[in-house]
Amino acid sequence: MEEINNIDYIENIIKDNSIVLIYFLSNEKCSVCTVLKDKINVIGEKYNIKAFNINIDKFQELSGKYDVFTVPTILLYIYGKEVLREGRYTSLIELEEKIKRYCNLIASKGNN
Repeated sequence: MEEINNIDYIENIIKDNSIVLIYFLSNEKCSVCTVLKDKINVIGEKYNIKAFNINIDKFQELSGKYDVFTVPTILLYIYGKEVLREGRYTSLIELEEKIKRYCNLIASKGNN
């Protein structure tokens, strides 16, 4: 999972990819964030999703731009549109199910 610290870069990633997962975390304030990071990355890899993390301790401007007021927060973009936002207490099983449904939807649209 690549760490992002540039607004232009993340905007281009969102625009140029069909599906993108962004994970907002804090190393200083959130021990759960560090544990979840690897698990979120595994989900991204499983569904071939470009996954990125943004450390709000290092780059607060991005958390403001994306209206992230709590960590951890997970955003999922499909074709440049935010379709999923999960914050704080996130069930990884439910998150993976939601992501799987979106991936299946994209795959079915690609076959039409």
